[in-house]
Amino acid sequence: MDKEKKMKEGEKLIPDVEPRRDSPSKPEMDPQPDRDLEYEENSNEKYRDRTEDEKSGRN
Repeated sequence: MDKEKKMKEGEKLIPDVEPRRDSPSKPEMDPQPDRDLEYEENSNEKYRDRTEDEKSGRN
Protein backbone atom coordinates (compact mmCIF):
# COMPACT_ATOMS: atom_id res chain seq x y z
CA MET A 1 0.00 0.00 0.00
CA ASP A 2 2.91 2.32 0.72
CA LYS A 3 4.17 1.86 -2.85
CA GLU A 4 0.81 2.96 -4.32
CA LYS A 5 0.82 6.29 -2.43
CA LYS A 6 4.36 7.33 -3.39
CA MET A 7 4.48 9.94 -6.14
CA LYS A 8 6.76 9.19 -9.03
CA GLU A 9 8.71 11.99 -10.66
CA GLY A 10 6.92 13.24 -13.77
CA GLU A 11 3.65 11.53 -12.89
CA LYS A 12 0.55 13.19 -14.32
CA LEU A 13 -1.78 14.49 -11.67
CA ILE A 14 -4.76 15.14 -13.94
CA PRO A 15 -5.75 12.59 -16.58
CA ASP A 16 -6.36 13.66 -20.18
CA VAL A 17 -10.04 14.53 -20.58
CA GLU A 18 -12.07 15.00 -23.74
CA PRO A 19 -13.54 18.50 -24.19
CA ARG A 20 -17.01 18.83 -22.76
CA ARG A 21 -19.94 18.79 -25.14
CA ASP A 22 -21.50 21.86 -23.55
CA SER A 23 -18.32 23.93 -23.80
CA PRO A 24 -18.69 26.97 -26.07
CA SER A 25 -17.17 26.76 -29.51
CA LYS A 26 -14.33 29.05 -30.51
CA PRO A 27 -15.55 32.64 -30.88
CA GLU A 28 -15.86 33.85 -34.46
CA MET A 29 -15.16 37.45 -33.51
CA ASP A 30 -11.58 38.64 -33.20
CA PRO A 31 -11.02 39.53 -29.52
CA GLN A 32 -8.52 42.24 -30.45
CA PRO A 33 -10.10 45.52 -31.59
CA ASP A 34 -9.03 47.24 -34.77
CA ARG A 35 -6.27 49.50 -33.44
CA ASP A 36 -6.34 51.96 -36.36
CA LEU A 37 -10.09 52.46 -36.07
CA GLU A 38 -9.88 52.78 -32.30
CA TYR A 39 -7.12 55.39 -32.63
CA GLU A 40 -9.15 57.36 -35.16
CA GLU A 41 -12.25 57.28 -32.96
CA ASN A 42 -10.35 58.30 -29.83
CA SER A 43 -7.96 60.73 -31.46
CA ASN A 44 -7.55 64.18 -30.00
CA GLU A 45 -8.45 65.72 -33.36
CA LYS A 46 -12.15 65.93 -32.54
CA TYR A 47 -11.49 67.23 -29.02
CA ARG A 48 -8.93 69.94 -29.77
CA ASP A 49 -9.81 73.62 -29.63
CA ARG A 50 -10.90 74.99 -32.95
CA THR A 51 -10.33 78.49 -34.24
CA GLU A 52 -13.17 80.65 -35.50
CA ASP A 53 -12.16 79.97 -39.12
CA GLU A 54 -12.40 76.21 -38.61
CA LYS A 55 -15.79 76.50 -36.90
CA SER A 56 -17.28 78.41 -39.83
CA GLY A 57 -15.92 75.92 -42.34
CA ARG A 58 -13.14 78.07 -43.76
CA ASN A 59 -9.77 76.33 -43.83
